[in-house]
Amino acid sequence: MLIALFRTILERVGLAHTATERSAKERLERGLEGKTVLSRGRLRLPGHTKAFVATVAAYPETIRSASAEELAAVRENAALIGAFMVRYSGYRDGPWNLGDLDAAFAGWMKSGEKTPYTDDAVVQIAGAAFGEYCAQQLKMEWVLIDDADGTALGIAGVEKEFRGFPHFTVRKRIPLGEYGFFQPVFELLKEQAKSADAKVA
Repeated sequence: MLIALFRTILERVGLAHTATERSAKERLERGLEGKTVLSRGRLRLPGHTKAFVATVAAYPETIRSASAEELAAVRENAALIGAFMVRYSGYRDGPWNLGDLDAAFAGWMKSGEKTPYTDDAVVQIAGAAFGEYCAQQLKMEWVLIDDADGTALGIAGVEKEFRGFPHFTVRKRIPLGEYGFFQPVFELLKEQAKSADAKVA
C-alpha cells in the first residue's frame, strides 16, 4: 500500500574529520536507484551541519510495529553500549549522551580492534543504542518496513510520518572510516520530526 504521497531520503554531509561530501552524495545516489526523484536540495542543521535532501515518489511498502521478541533483542543489544563506551572512550558509568556515543565509536574506529567488537557487533550494539535514544527523545518506535528492497528494521514517529534506520546509519560508515555522526543524524531526525505530517489514524 502507498504510505504517503512523498518519501524523503536524507543523507547528512560535512562530518567532522573523516567524512566527505562526495561519499555522502554517493550514498544518496545509491539510495535513489530505481526511484522516481521529484526534487533535490540542501538542508542546513544546527552546528554547521549540511544535508542533501531528495524527495522521491511514494512506492508500495508495509510497516508494522516490532514484536515483543524483536524489541527484547534490540534492547538486549542496546544494554551492551555501556561496556563498549567504557572500553573506547572516557565514559565511565551512568547516563550517557550522543557525544559519549560519538567518542566511543571514534575510539573504536581508530583502535583497529575487532575482538570482541567485530564490525557486525558494533552495528548491532551502537545501532540499537542509538535507535533507543532516538525513540525516547523523539517519540519514535521500532518498526519493520517491507518494500521492494526487502525488510528493514527502523524507527518511525509514533505521532508523525518520519523515520530512520539506526543500524544502517552505523553499518554504512564503517567501511569509510567515518565517525562523529550520531549527534548530527539525531539533529536531522529532529528536523524531520518538526516538519513531518501527523499520522493518519
